[in-house]
Amino acid sequence: MIAPFMLMLMADAGIATFTDGHELAAMCRADRPACTRYVVAASDMVASLENAKALPPSVCIGADADAKQLTDTVVRFLANHADALDQSAGALIWAALYDAHPCPSNGQ
Repeated sequence: MIAPFMLMLMADAGIATFTDGHELAAMCRADRPACTRYVVAASDMVASLENAKALPPSVCIGADADAKQLTDTVVRFLANHADALDQSAGALIWAALYDAHPCPSNGQ
């Protein structure tokens, strides 16, 4: 399930995006190392924004998680939410990580 606030963030806000979920899913099927780099970069960005307090804490990935696990989480999320693939890849990665690794304060 995609958290309600994530749906709001994923809604078309008239902001240009460069990669959507369809492109990310295709990348993950064709070039897993490139997919992993994209997922890790996006998860690093989420962590950076949360650490800078630009975003409230929402994703709490344990120190034992590795790049393969994060990529597998995102790939599984994309497969299970095919109806959302028109959204930006970044928003979908955030939603996947939030779904799998919510912070305790998120009530999950």
